[in-house]
Parts: sequence; structure tokens; C-alpha cells
Amino acid sequence: MSNNERLPLKKVAIREGDYFRPEPGGSKKKVFGDVTPQVRNRMAGAVSGLAVHFQSAFQSYPKAAAVARVVLKEEALAKSHRPNQLFESTDCPIVGVGGFGELLVSVRAASLPRLRSTIQTGSTNELVANISTIRAIEPFALQEPALAKLSDALAKDHDMPVKLRMFRHGLPVVDTALQHAMEAQLSALHIAFERLAYGDSLAVFRLSGVRPTHVPSLARFVGTQSLGAFPEYHVVKPTSQPVGKLTATSFPPPEKGVEYPVVGLIDTGIAPSNPLLAPWISAREEYVPVQVRDYEHGTFVGGLLVHARAVNHNDARFPECPCRILDVVALPGDGRISEDELLAILREVVPKHPEVRVWNLSLGGSEPCSDHCFSDLAIALDDLQREHGVTFVLAAGNYNIPPFRGWPASGVSGDADRICGPADSTRALTVGSVAHRDSPTARVMAPAPSPFARRGPGPVFLPKPEVVHYGGNCDALGRHAQIGVLSVDGAGNLAESIGTSFASPIVAALLAHVQALPREPLSAAMAKALVIHSAALAEANLSPADLPYRGFGVPQSVDAVLGCEPWRATLLFEIELRAGLDLQRTPLPIPACLCDAEGKLRGEIIATLVYEPPLDGTFGAEYCRSNVNVSIGTFGGGGEAGTGQARQVHPFPQHSPATAEERALVEHGFKWSPVKVYRRRMPRGVAAATWRLVVDATDRSGSANEAIRAALVITIADPARTADVYNDIVVAMNRLGWVASDVVLRARVRPRAA
Repeated sequence: MSNNERLPLKKVAIREGDYFRPEPGGSKKKVFGDVTPQVRNRMAGAVSGLAVHFQSAFQSYPKAAAVARVVLKEEALAKSHRPNQLFESTDCPIVGVGGFGELLVSVRAASLPRLRSTIQTGSTNELVANISTIRAIEPFALQEPALAKLSDALAKDHDMPVKLRMFRHGLPVVDTALQHAMEAQLSALHIAFERLAYGDSLAVFRLSGVRPTHVPSLARFVGTQSLGAFPEYHVVKPTSQPVGKLTATSFPPPEKGVEYPVVGLIDTGIAPSNPLLAPWISAREEYVPVQVRDYEHGTFVGGLLVHARAVNHNDARFPECPCRILDVVALPGDGRISEDELLAILREVVPKHPEVRVWNLSLGGSEPCSDHCFSDLAIALDDLQREHGVTFVLAAGNYNIPPFRGWPASGVSGDADRICGPADSTRALTVGSVAHRDSPTARVMAPAPSPFARRGPGPVFLPKPEVVHYGGNCDALGRHAQIGVLSVDGAGNLAESIGTSFASPIVAALLAHVQALPREPLSAAMAKALVIHSAALAEANLSPADLPYRGFGVPQSVDAVLGCEPWRATLLFEIELRAGLDLQRTPLPIPACLCDAEGKLRGEIIATLVYEPPLDGTFGAEYCRSNVNVSIGTFGGGGEAGTGQARQVHPFPQHSPATAEERALVEHGFKWSPVKVYRRRMPRGVAAATWRLVVDATDRSGSANEAIRAALVITIADPARTADVYNDIVVAMNRLGWVASDVVLRARVRPRAA
């Protein structure tokens, strides 16, 4: 059997009997320090301070509520320690989260005395434990430097629209009262307003006619969560250099009768006069007047969506996956667009084209993402992806200030080169860049991370970018002759440029083929998981320090993503979970060819999990409301000591947290991350009578226990690439009574050779 043979992926049927309810846990609430009369009096005094601070607001808006900021102790951040009982029993619900350990609590005139009394007299173990978790209670307030910046900007531009985001308290009476109060205040100030569609969890308004003198009163209003200018997003116009001519032979048109996947391209547009790209345009949506267009960036991106390999000297590292393009002309010639304008276009164009499942968005902001919250545009993109079942492929963004970063990383201080919104979208696939060529003057040697590519992590240590592709190299000043990527310029020439903007469409085209080729459609989560999984398979030595720059690696070819070799087998699981209802498969099929005479498994197991948690933008650092965890391990029984499961396949890249505290698990253990990779190579073998798979879900405190869709990809492989693993896995599944079907692919037409 040839090692080049591609065998089908196996999709495992999930049975009702695969789900089970684990034994309920729970123990006495932990107390974090003595709750002395002095501690109680200090906190009660802080609550009295809230009443004084918000007295005027409560008198003016009796049906409304204000927001207090409750800061928890560092050691009390886990959800099991959350002071829910204290705030629920006093009618002061937790309505949001700021940063790590910062709760946003809804307070009203009638509820504050109850909160004060309970803090002073509450004596149950749970209430005492709740009180012990709190470090401070204070009124929520906007930061003065941000308000001063807004006032300065308004003084320079009287027509600048202002973005106001209101708190959501989750009670219709309260939220309606706050909105009416805000509208009344805006009308009194002669400020025009419009509510924008950012998703169910965000209440965002565009204000027109705001003057610097209005800023303090708008900021003091109890319903205001944030106030500022609308962020601006942009593409970097490529400094492309023509390097040759393109013809229909080197850039062939679509083949007649072949159905190609369509990728939505949100960009500056593709030059309509380009005879090579025109046949690949399936439709065009135009939002920019002709007289202010510049097709350079959009055309370059479009060329890579169609023929990334052909235009790059048929380099086998670039995939062969030509796509048709829905050309959305959204950005003007300067490549800049405000957040509200971009979102309005996306809200219109995405539902208009249900045939498009993958959308490429090669733009970014200029402010590095926060540790503690997700950008509003990322939240809006997540809502669009959930609503329409699509995936946005986003460029990680470019850091454009020389001297550019070297490798190992040097030359950039702090977070200046960190990803910007909307690359922090949790449902999107974010793409960074690595170099495929180098030179004596190049800043890095291939295949190091590109000197200009922004790096992760995303907010709350989410792994971003998830993958990388080839976006070029440069010297310390950004010059890239003969070390960039090639595509089509606005004049139709073969041209050279650099940028994560040009790594992104390569992955978008690959993802579109992964979704289009199977006869039975894959979910968006499974297609994303397969692309990430293929990258992880090829990155055996990825380190925790590499992850923010490389993601999980460079995805492989379409054939490699959607097929197996004889020496490895890949199993797919589409799972629906709820907290408290785990999936369990016992025993897991193990290939006999990888087990030695002592019964030890000598092989490698790699697993990739992508799940779609409930999301809530009001909860800041706790935006992802559920955590899904995978355990592949050995299960006791049959004479072995104990009956529990010992995890044998660990998070990858492995970085053991120094402690089991919440912050360490989030930072180093991928807790709450919707993308996780696990890996274990076992050269010495692991002995077990039984291997077991367990997938479990945990909800944030106060969450509604919604269903969670998860896609899990597991590969069992022979690192030596000689054993017949695939056949043995099929035999083992049949013996165990597993029902699994082949992922059958449509016939695939390959591009004609140049």
C-alpha cells in the first residue's frame, strides 16, 4: 500500500447512549480570609458610598439601575467562588464582567440597603464565603484619559459621529427605562441618535452633533458603558512591484462545467477591466462610488484566492484551490472605513448571498486588542457568523513601524505588534504570516514569522492567530524585492508585495474547498477544525513561545486536510453538549499494529477541538460562556488500581500551569478557549487495558446551560510512517460496533499546468 495513497476521513456516528451525567460534585464554600466586623463595616461603607454617588440618578430615573464595580481577590477568580448568593439574595444581579475578577453589578435605590444589611449580618457559610472573595466595591466610571481624548477629537471635527454603548441589565423594565432616559437626555442636548445592529448582547448608538461640552454629562449618565469615536479599519495599500506579465496560460480561466466554491471578498474591489480575474467574478456588490476607488489591494487579494500556487512559480507550499469571487467593493481608495459603515455593509451583504460560506476580510485596526475584552466589531462578526452559518477568515494585521521584528522576536516593545480588532473574533479563523523566502538582507530566515505580522494572543489568552500562511518577508525597513508573495496588481501585471492581507486569502480558498468538497456538508466548526488540525499535524515541535506568532502552523493541502495516509487514521465527531451531560466513548479503538507485546501503545495521538460556545458581549473577559474539554486517556478496571481516567494526551503546545488557579489555567491551559489542540507522542509506550474518550462542558456561573456544538478531530498515527494504522482502526471500530461513515468527496478538477 503506497504511503501517498489518500484514504477517507471517518465520521463517527454519535449515539444517545454515548452521553452520561457525571456524579455531582460540590463541597463546602472556601473562605478567603477572616470576615471580621472590620471587614464587614468597610464593605458596608462602600455600599453606602454607592447610594450617595448614585442618589441623583435614582431620583431622576426611579425605574432605572446603576452599575457597581466589584473587584474580586486574585485567588477567588474561579466560577465556583463567585459571590452569586450575596448579590442574588439582595436583588443586585451580576450583569457583566470587566477584566479578570471585575464584576459589574446592577444596583438600585431599593436594593442597596439590602446589600449593605446582608454584608453586615449574613452568617451562613455561603454568604461568609461570598463576602470573603471581595476586595473592593466602587461605582462604575469611565476613564478620564479616554474622555479627554474624545473631547479633543470633537474640538477638531464637529461632524465626527460618537459611539455610545449602553449597559444591559437583562430586565426589560430597567433597560427600557434607561434607554428612554438616554433618549430624553440626547434630545435635550439636540444630539441625533441611531441604534446600530451589533448583535443581541450590545446596545450601541451612533450620536451626531456631539460637542466637547456634552462629553461629561454623557459619560456620567448611569446607562453609559463606553463612549468614544468609532474605530477605523483599513487595508495597507500594497507597495507592489510589477515583475512580469500574466497571460491566460499562466492564469487560466475557470473550466466550463466545473462548480467552484465562492468566497466573499470584502475589500477595495477587483479591477473590472482585468481580463484574467473577470471570468472568476461570480457577482459584484458595490458600496463605493467609482470615482474614489483604487483596485490595487482587492485585485492582489483576488489573485491569491484564484491561483495562489500558479502565480508563485507553482511553489508546492501554496495550495491549489481556485475559487470564484463575490467581489464586494466596500473600501474606498484610501483603504479606510469606519466600524459602523463596515458593519452596515456586512449586515446587508452576508444574508443576501447564502451561497457564500467563507468570507475574506483582509483589514485591521490600529489599536492592539485588550487583555480583558473583545472588540465590538469582533462581537458583531461573531453574531453574523452564528446567525448565518458562515466563517470569516481574517488577517492578523500588519505592524508597519520599522525597524521590523527579527526572529527570535526582537525589535518591538510591549504589545505594539499585537493583533487588532476584528482579528479577535472567536468564531472567525485568524491568519498570521510566515516567510517562505529569504535573502542576505532579509530580517528573518524562512520559515520564521514574517517581520511585519501581528501576533497573539487574543483577549483572555485565546490562541490567535490559529494558523499562518505565506505573506512574505522583508528587510529591517520593509523592502521585499524577491522575498515577497506574487499576485495580480491593479493593472493586471504579475506583482510582488507583502502582508498578512495576502496570507489570509490563501487560507480562505483552502477553507472554502474543505467545506465544498465533501458530498455530505461539513459544519463550519468542523471545516475550521480540519484546517487547524492539518496545521497542527505538521508542527510537532511547536512551543508555547511560538504559538502567538505561528498559531498552530501552516495548513496542508486540500488533499491532506480531507484525507488520510495508511499510517494514520482520522476520526471526526460532531457533538452537541450541555453542561452536566458529557460524551463518553469506551473503549477507544486502538490499532493493533501500534501495540507491542506488553500491550503498550507506541504511537501518536493528535486531537483538535473547535466548539461554538454561547457568547455574551456584556461579560468582557468572560465573553465565552462555556468551556469544553477533551480527555483522551487510560481507564482503570480489569485488575488495574482505581477506576478513574488518567489523561494521556495533553494540551498542545504543552505549558504546565504553575498553579491550578483560574488565571493560570486561562493563560496556560486554554481554559474557556473555543479552539484547543491536544497531542502526545508515546515512543516508550503507554500501557492500558482500556482507552477512553470523554468530552465535557462547563458553563460560566449564571449561564443558561445552552446547547454547545462541538467539532472534534482525532488522528492516531505511526510516527515512523510504516504501520498500517488506518486498516487496524477500521477493524477495531467494526469489532467495537462503532458506526462510522466515509467522508466522500466530490470529483475535484485540478488547475491546468502553466
